Amino acid sequence: MSDKLKAKDNFFKIGFIGNNELTKSWHQVFNRHMTETMVIEPEDNFQLLVDWAPNIVFVFEQQEIFKLVPALVPVINGMIVVKATLDPGTVDKLVQLDRKVVYCPELTNST
Repeated sequence: MSDKLKAKDNFFKIGFIGNNELTKSWHQVFNRHMTETMVIEPEDNFQLLVDWAPNIVFVFEQQEIFKLVPALVPVINGMIVVKATLDPGTVDKLVQLDRKVVYCPELTNST
């Protein structure tokens, strides 16, 4: 087993899919003492993330949302949190995929 896949005992594993400032800031927040984190880019083969079996996955990418989330649903046992800003119709389609898919957008003060 690769070092990347060796889980630390009793650590909460958090996966991140994205390559933007929001992904980096959330990763920094959760990269703490009792968590283990993995960040992949959307174009990466996310089999490494799946094999690592995170407790929760945050998806920050809007472009590949209908490719990423449906592919994650059958293979991730934990929660899948979509952080990308999406229109209501897209959100409805995603959350209907499975009850473990949650939409939690980043809100800003911009108008």
